[in-house]
Amino acid sequence: MFFRSLLVRSSIMKIGTKQLRNFKVLFLLAVAFTMMEAKQKSYKGYSIIRALPRNDQDIKYLADFRSTTTEYVFLQDGISRESVDILSPPIYNIFLKAKLSWAGIPHKVLMSNVQKIIDKAPTTEPGGTMGWTSYHRLQDIFDWMDELAAANTFVKIEIIGQSHEGRDLKVLKINTANSPVKFWIDGGIHAREWITPATVTYIINEMVNNYEANKDIVDAYQWHFLPVHNPDGYEYSHTNDRLWRKTRQNHNSPSGCIGADPNRNWDFHWMEPGASGNKCSEIYAGPSPFSEPCARLVADYILRLNQDKSLLAFVTIHSYSQLWMTPFGYNETYPENYADMERVGRKGMDALTASYGTVYQFGITSTTIYITSGSSSDWAYGVAKVPYVYALELRDTGELGFLLPEDQIIPTAKETWFGIKAAAKEILA
Repeated sequence: MFFRSLLVRSSIMKIGTKQLRNFKVLFLLAVAFTMMEAKQKSYKGYSIIRALPRNDQDIKYLADFRSTTTEYVFLQDGISRESVDILSPPIYNIFLKAKLSWAGIPHKVLMSNVQKIIDKAPTTEPGGTMGWTSYHRLQDIFDWMDELAAANTFVKIEIIGQSHEGRDLKVLKINTANSPVKFWIDGGIHAREWITPATVTYIINEMVNNYEANKDIVDAYQWHFLPVHNPDGYEYSHTNDRLWRKTRQNHNSPSGCIGADPNRNWDFHWMEPGASGNKCSEIYAGPSPFSEPCARLVADYILRLNQDKSLLAFVTIHSYSQLWMTPFGYNETYPENYADMERVGRKGMDALTASYGTVYQFGITSTTIYITSGSSSDWAYGVAKVPYVYALELRDTGELGFLLPEDQIIPTAKETWFGIKAAAKEILA
């Protein structure tokens, strides 16, 4: 900002030879500063260390550690009972291993240089043709959604508002038979989970461009899709930091930490265990419920959809860990209709597994991973009163995690589509 302000002041002065030379210097400095700001963060030498909790005491230790640390990044959405993956800067690797050893928690190194894995993936530039053999930038996804709506009368686009940085929250609606019941699917609430917008757009494509083969299930609902729930974070993960998770709103952190976790920002058991008040934490819940526009706007839209109690299903898609979960996350309470949710969810999960043999786990969020308060899925059930609510964690189980290679996009998306389709049929059975 210093160089930019100097540049503006210089430009409005009368420019002589000496001033012109100074102006050029300032211009070059401004360009260099801008390039420095836009430089992609390097993860050279960063490790991913997997902790293997043995009991509830270990799980609590790791959950407390996550809520207080700013040096390390806990990669999963919660603290899994089986394994917890922690991203460590090179200067802290030895301290993390020592901390886990001191607590008696077994651990192993999954990746010793995360940047090597990032470098193997092609760069993502806007302007590409939409497909599912590569990951796409936000504008490409939006352009493709608009093209589908222009080419199909049963596809509509609704912009439900703008993000903090002014990007659209764009919902695509499919309504082929004026069904009285509705189904919601979203992805991309966490920026680095690139497989989730890819999966949501794949499902849309199957419904629209392969409609005849899927006519029965497409006609059964009014479908509402939000492929990219957190557009600011998603773009930032492409341009600046591949492993960025949060939104991009500045909450005046003295440490300069930006953003909040949009899946801890919902007004249902907000800022309870499983969320953090530390602005530098990956699970910072924001200064107040719905402080993040992307959470507030989606909540308002869901409430409008369900005014007549016609929204039967709410599915939010995350990665990674291969889980199919129901509320609740804020504690170990089971939903009143858990038996029905389990029947439907297991039908979907079985269809998913049948495709490629991918094994998922099923259960309520709090016991399948750990406590996660202020989440969209808990809110959808507890406040919006949607009867069938699921949070899916897609491939894999941590071997590549958020850096899932492009050759796994179609298998992951296809098996998820089969699971969603089977669950949607079972709801109406």
